[in-house]
Amino acid sequence: MNIRYVALRLVLAALLLWGIFCGIGHLLGKGATPLDQSVSNSITSNRTATWDGITHWVSLCSETLTVVVITAVAFVVLRLTLRRWREAVLLVLAVAGQTAIFVCITGVVDRGRPDVIRLDEAAPTSSLPSGHARAAV
Repeated sequence: MNIRYVALRLVLAALLLWGIFCGIGHLLGKGATPLDQSVSNSITSNRTATWDGITHWVSLCSETLTVVVITAVAFVVLRLTLRRWREAVLLVLAVAGQTAIFVCITGVVDRGRPDVIRLDEAAPTSSLPSGHARAAV
């Protein structure tokens, strides 16, 4: 398969996803919806030290450094075990692609998080839903 054809398809798919998610973001508006706020209020009113600790560790699993390290390790494992580049490069492109799409959407759609007490500081690119959710998937 021609690499230019594959690259063009990936770029077009990324632009399509960007357009869809920007459209959804604009339809939802700038702030958190009443449903977002209600769910967040319900969760924060039922916080416990145990669940705060669990969410801390789960959040760490999808932080930028963690995603980069896991991707790098998986890249090396795929390359060495399969003795091919295709799968390893696909993994890197997928992770880089989701990051690029997220950053581009965040730059266009200014959708704030619900107004609740936060457990940690939000990054300058924070949004709702967060990039952590997409990275973890």
